[in-house]
Amino acid sequence: MSILVMDLGGTGSRALYSALGSAEDSDIKTSNGDGANPYRLGAQVVETVLKQHLIDLSLENVTIGRVLVGMAGVSSPLSKGIVDNVFSSANIYTNNV
Repeated sequence: MSILVMDLGGTGSRALYSALGSAEDSDIKTSNGDGANPYRLGAQVVETVLKQHLIDLSLENVTIGRVLVGMAGVSSPLSKGIVDNVFSSANIYTNNV
């Protein structure tokens, strides 16, 4: 099962993707980027940072087994909407965000 973990902080962000249980078990991709706090930097900046992580990790048109996104206010409608929109526009799907 594949897994994507993202930590989006106010001053920096990082992401890790692994296709666990596949032929690419040893293929772990990482990405580092700018800050992505929606309350400090705004929705557009967060969207740009998220998209850049997906590009860096070569993730588009995939189904991911588990996704964990940690960011300020992630449970708020603003933050959840940003994450949902970016994933949807990249054709990334999961039932476990």
